[in-house]
Amino acid sequence: MKRVTAAVAVLACLTALGCAVDDEGEGVAPEAPSTSSATEATAFPTVPSASPTPTAARGVMLRHDYARVRMPKGWSRRTNFGVPFIRMATANDYFGMVTFVELDATTPSLDALAKSLIASRGNEGLRRRPNVIIGGGKINAVRLAGWTRSRTWEEKYGVLFGNLQWNIEFMFSMGNGTPARRQEIIDSVLASFETTF
Repeated sequence: MKRVTAAVAVLACLTALGCAVDDEGEGVAPEAPSTSSATEATAFPTVPSASPTPTAARGVMLRHDYARVRMPKGWSRRTNFGVPFIRMATANDYFGMVTFVELDATTPSLDALAKSLIASRGNEGLRRRPNVIIGGGKINAVRLAGWTRSRTWEEKYGVLFGNLQWNIEFMFSMGNGTPARRQEIIDSVLASFETTF
C-alpha cells in the first residue's frame, strides 16, 4: 500500500514540473522517453563520489524516523499529500524537486532494489547507472536516471540498511536552471544524507 500511495503522490508532482534537462545536459527533451532498458546485463559496481568530496547542502532539512537529508539554501518544504513516509521540497523557481521516502525494506540487496524501482509505475524511462557512494563517502546507493513519461528528467537513489529503505528522488524541469546546477543540487543533497540511529 505504501508503494502505491507514493507512486500517486510523486506522479502528481511530476505533472506540476513539466519537462526536464536531458541526459547529455543539453536541455532538449527527446522525442520519446526510452522504455527499452528495464534490465541491463552489465554489472553495476559501486563508484566513489567525485573528488573533491561535494559540499553537503545546508538548507531546510527533510527528516524521517531514521534518516535525514538537507536541501540547498533557498529551497522550501512542500506538501506530502498527507502521506507520512514522504517528505518533499522544491527550489523556489521550481527548477527542481526532491522527494525523500522512508519505507520498510522489501528487497534483500541493491540489485533487487534497482529492479523493483525500475518496475514501479512511472519509472519506465529510467535506466540503471553505476552505484554511487553518498552520505560523505559512507553509504552505498543504487542509482537510476532517465526521462519519464511525464517528460521530466529524474534521478533516483535507493539505500538499504537492515530492514529499512530510503529513496531520494530528484525531478528537474527544463524551464529554469542549467545541467551544471542540476548536478550541484544532486551532489550536495546526497552528501548531506545521514542515518540517525
